[in-house]
Amino acid sequence: MLNFSFLTTPIFYYFYISAMVAIGVYQYLIIYGSRYKQSKMIRIQIEERLLELQGVESLHERFHLMNEWVKSQANHAYVKDCIKPAWDAFYKKFLDYQRNGVTFTPDVYDFFHEEEFIHRYGKRKLAELIPAIFLAMGIIGTFVGIAVGVSSLSPDGETTEMRNGISVLLSGMKVKFLSSICGIILSALWQYIDKRNFQPMLVESFHKIRKSLDDAFPTQEGNIALIRMIENQEKQMMDFQSFMSDQLIPQMITGFQDSINDTLRAPLEQSQLLMQEIVNNATTNQVEGMRQLTSEVMQSLNEITGEHMRDLGEALKTTVNWQQKVHEELSALVESMEAAAGKQSEMVEKTTVLTEEIHHYTEHISDYQNVLEGTVKQLNETSSKNSELQVTATELLGQMVEERIVFHSHFTEHMSTLKENVSQIVMQSELQAKVQDELSKNLDLITTMSESQVDVVRSFTEQAESTQKVTQGMVQLVERFDLSATALSEVQEKVNDMFGLTVEERKRLEDLVQLIQESLLNQAELMDERTKVLSSLWESTSSVMTSMNNKLGTSMSQFTDDLHRGLQHTFEQFDEELTKSVTLLARGVDSLREGTSDLPDVIEDLRRSVVEINSLMKKAANA
Repeated sequence: MLNFSFLTTPIFYYFYISAMVAIGVYQYLIIYGSRYKQSKMIRIQIEERLLELQGVESLHERFHLMNEWVKSQANHAYVKDCIKPAWDAFYKKFLDYQRNGVTFTPDVYDFFHEEEFIHRYGKRKLAELIPAIFLAMGIIGTFVGIAVGVSSLSPDGETTEMRNGISVLLSGMKVKFLSSICGIILSALWQYIDKRNFQPMLVESFHKIRKSLDDAFPTQEGNIALIRMIENQEKQMMDFQSFMSDQLIPQMITGFQDSINDTLRAPLEQSQLLMQEIVNNATTNQVEGMRQLTSEVMQSLNEITGEHMRDLGEALKTTVNWQQKVHEELSALVESMEAAAGKQSEMVEKTTVLTEEIHHYTEHISDYQNVLEGTVKQLNETSSKNSELQVTATELLGQMVEERIVFHSHFTEHMSTLKENVSQIVMQSELQAKVQDELSKNLDLITTMSESQVDVVRSFTEQAESTQKVTQGMVQLVERFDLSATALSEVQEKVNDMFGLTVEERKRLEDLVQLIQESLLNQAELMDERTKVLSSLWESTSSVMTSMNNKLGTSMSQFTDDLHRGLQHTFEQFDEELTKSVTLLARGVDSLREGTSDLPDVIEDLRRSVVEINSLMKKAANA
């Protein structure tokens, strides 16, 4: 048979505890080392770099400079494993938007995820597993020492050997429990350091990096785009008004003047020429008529007789007078006509200039009218598009309000269902606490029974010592046989009494074992029922969640991306926490099942020990 007594020595446990500490230091260097501090250093550098880039007006230039900085810092593990992949995807999406003519900026929250920056880079699963490993190693060391110490006890040996084995077992308990104590201390110390320093450092670095990037590269929402469109339209209207007042109206006035001058100048010149021709023709015709009349009068004077010469002379005289008057009147008329013609020529010149100006002005007016018609058409189209856009925005806002109402109703139903599930889980937890209290009471009863059994063993040892003394007295003092016989009878009575007490104690122990078995079976059944109830609650909760997600699928697709990400993040955290609670509860149930499965073996060993003690008592009674 192999000797494992060295497993109970203090040297082995000191070596075992040193191994636990060495494993903890090794895992500390692997998990933490300089990784967490590097994340804080990179976070500070990114904040300083983004603060410098705030002064760059061009968004494209800002992206380019930040991309160059990320490439230059790719030799760091935090940048290489976390920041660079997320930034490359974010920068590629921005370039795709720019190539497609989209002026929006992608959302930082769609590319920088907590899974990559915290859980994977920080090795959170391994960091959370180390405390459980410490506890497991401490408990294993304790139970190995107890198992080896108990195996050294031999029920078939002598009383002194049993006493020595029990004393060795009890004296070695101090060393055996050191591994459990050390495991608990290391586990608590690891969790305190991790939760107090390292995990907040990593989480803070991630959130500050994402917030700094979101501030430096903000995304544009639908409301901001509408506001910018309205501002652009207002700016265009102001530019159009300044164009009308500064350029269009003065040009229209000058064009009118030029066109009027161009249109009236030619007719006035033609009328002036016609008046000059009329005056010249009238003068020429009048002179020729006078010459013909004079020649005819002279011929008639030559033909008419002297009688008629006097009449003719008078008539000629009157004619000459009339001719003079007519000539004077005609000369005055000609002078007035010349003056009128001069004034008319001046007016024609001015009218010509005005006509030319009116003509040019008319041409400019026609051109500006064409431009104005096109501008008015564009304004009409823009106003119609704006009205359509406003109608669409109004409909979209109405749909968003309706979907928000539907979402609030579904969310209220889900929260009520979740509250009911939480209340049921609290009730189950209270029942679980009651079961644990009953189990602790049963363990206390087992402890008291063990102590009473130890007292019985001590009484047996005392009885054996007294029996040996009686035997020695019988050998040495034969003369006092009667007294020894009396003492032996008294001892026999005491043994019989002890045997009766042992039988009663055995019955009580069997009853207690039966009660413990029944209570453990009932508790196991209750735990199975609670497990089923919890599983059904989880299934109902998951079905409610899936149905709610299906109902909200269509509405959430049209809702804003920020709300979608927030709800998705909330549901993921809820699923993770609920999964953790279910796994912890399953572990508790498994540990209880393991305890209940091991308890019958312990009780059976205790029963065997009682049977062996009874056999020893019978042998002692027969002897």
